[in-house]
Amino acid sequence: MADKDSSVKMRYVGLSVTEVVLIVFIILKLTGGIDWSWVWVLSPMWITASLVVAVFLAIAIVVAIVRLLGAAVRLWRSRRPRKILTAADVAESARRRLEERNSLGTPS
Repeated sequence: MADKDSSVKMRYVGLSVTEVVLIVFIILKLTGGIDWSWVWVLSPMWITASLVVAVFLAIAIVVAIVRLLGAAVRLWRSRRPRKILTAADVAESARRRLEERNSLGTPS
């Protein structure tokens, strides 16, 4: 029985569905079972490769859009007009905080 600490390495040995279909198509083409162009005989290989490339491109496009939107939001936030505080605003804010602090400290 194996310890929990030991890692068991499993390796899949066999052919995928795409490889089996490709081998069947090649055998049929070479034996005259089908009269297809070699482009279509090898189609399982290039269709699979095209799907992999399409998935990577889709992921890259989504990442680029998310980054662009993040940059646009950061730019928008940096350009929003901010209220300029005057001395009267600061004094009023301090007065309100003191009033709140005093009202919390008095027993009711």
